[in-house]
Amino acid sequence: MGRIVSNIALSAMAVGMFGLTSTPAHSAVVISYDAATAGSGNEPDDVAPAWSRDGASSFWSNNGTYLDQNVPASTAGSYTSPKVAGTMVKGSSNYTVEFRVRPVSDVGGTPSTDWFARDLVIWTDDVYQYNVIIDKYTTGSSGTGGLRYGGGSYSENLPTLVSGIDWTTPHTIAASYTGSTGNFDIYVDGVLQTTIADSVLKGGNASYAPWQDAVTIGSPTTAGGVVQNEWYYVKVDNTAVPEPATMSLLGVAGLLALRRRR
Repeated sequence: MGRIVSNIALSAMAVGMFGLTSTPAHSAVVISYDAATAGSGNEPDDVAPAWSRDGASSFWSNNGTYLDQNVPASTAGSYTSPKVAGTMVKGSSNYTVEFRVRPVSDVGGTPSTDWFARDLVIWTDDVYQYNVIIDKYTTGSSGTGGLRYGGGSYSENLPTLVSGIDWTTPHTIAASYTGSTGNFDIYVDGVLQTTIADSVLKGGNASYAPWQDAVTIGSPTTAGGVVQNEWYYVKVDNTAVPEPATMSLLGVAGLLALRRRR
């Protein structure tokens, strides 16, 4: 009986340690910009290695907590990270694109003004270009929003990736790719929301070389309206985040094995 109780206690400890909703620590960050770490006044093109900027520097400002993006109407403004060759390879690489953000503006209301409006994160492997579009309001100008993906239409006509996000506070989004399955696991604040195939998440083919093995944030295409965001950090890790349930099982198995060896 003592052993049964001990094993149950160990299982509970493992769940507590590894969690059913928390993403585990990253193994190796290969691309990163953190507004708080960079410090007030230091935008992505001020850090080493520097990110490349498209659009005026006045569109961006780091207040020491977040990178404020304020791209005026009928313009484009984005940052692209340095390239890390071989990080993103379709069908073989494992990696995670993670960012913390809060949208201030809602983008993509009508096709006549916002056809190419995008408020997004883009990354590209050797075959496809992927994007996650930040949608403050799913419909209208109030309520909850979510994440969308794809291209070739104005934002609110694009497929929904995750819905029901309250953007009055910032959230951490992670797209974790496992090459052997060809799938992305999409997390919001460490909770797995959905799994989507790379061939579905793609916004296009890998035809634009500067975006390959890199990540781009902002509004790289000319929008009809203002695009404003608070970017807290963006990073790419060279491993896929295991599903939280898998982490818990691994933790239980490891602790029980240790118990038996004793």
